[in-house]
Amino acid sequence: MSRRLDPDNFTAEKLAWHQLVSATPGLSLPAKAVAGLILHDLNPLQGGAWRGQDSMSELLGVSERQLRRLLSELQAAGFLDIEIQKGRGRTNRYFATVPTGIELFRPKASECTEKAPETRTEKRTSASSYPAKNRTPMTKKPDMDGRQYLYKPIKDSRASLRPSPKLTPVAACFPNPDIRREVLALIGPEKTASYLDSAIWDSVSRMIITPHAYGADRLREFAGRYLARENIGVSFGISEQSRQVA
Repeated sequence: MSRRLDPDNFTAEKLAWHQLVSATPGLSLPAKAVAGLILHDLNPLQGGAWRGQDSMSELLGVSERQLRRLLSELQAAGFLDIEIQKGRGRTNRYFATVPTGIELFRPKASECTEKAPETRTEKRTSASSYPAKNRTPMTKKPDMDGRQYLYKPIKDSRASLRPSPKLTPVAACFPNPDIRREVLALIGPEKTASYLDSAIWDSVSRMIITPHAYGADRLREFAGRYLARENIGVSFGISEQSRQVA
C-alpha cells in the first residue's frame, strides 16, 4: 500500500517523489515523462492534479490510449493514486504516492535550524579591566587626538598640496618701445601684454613675429591700420634673424 504526500511538507516531498520516480529502473521513459507533467500540476492545497487526459496526451505527443497505459504503469509501481470522477466533463484526480517501505528524504530538524551567530567576547587583561579612575599612566588609554605615527601623518602633508599664492606676472615688454607705445594706446595694456609682448621684433624685415597665429590675427584686427601705415608686418613662426643665425 502506498501513502500520499505529506501536506505539511508537500513541496519537498513532491520533488523527492519525482526524483524517486526518475531513478526507478523498472519504469519506462514515457511513464517518467507523465510523472514529470503531473509534478507541475500537483496542487499543494488539495494534494492532487486534475488535468484532462486529452490535454495530457496532446502535451506529451501520445494517444489517449497510450496515456492510460502509462498512467496504469505508474499506478502499478505505487507512484500514483487515481481517483476516477464520474460525470460528464469531470476529469480524474491524480495523487502522487510513495510505495510502502520507501522513505523520502527529509532534512533533519538540526539541519533546518539556523545556527545562532557566535558572539565574540573580548578578553580583557588584568591591566585593562581596572576602572578608569584606578588606571596608572601605563594602563591609561592613549589619547586618540595625539596618537603617535610611525610615518608622517597624511594630515600634515596636506599643506604641501595647497596651491601656492599667485605671483604677479612680470611681462617682458616688446623689444621696440616705440611700436609698443603706439599699440598700447590703441588696444590697451591687457591685449598688448597678451599679443605683442610675447612676440619677437625682426628689425631687418620690420616684422612682428608672434608664437601663435591667433596672436598675429588679433594684432592685425586691433592695430592693423597703424602697423600698415608704418610698414610693419605681422606674422608667426621663426624670424629672419633666427634663420640667419641657424
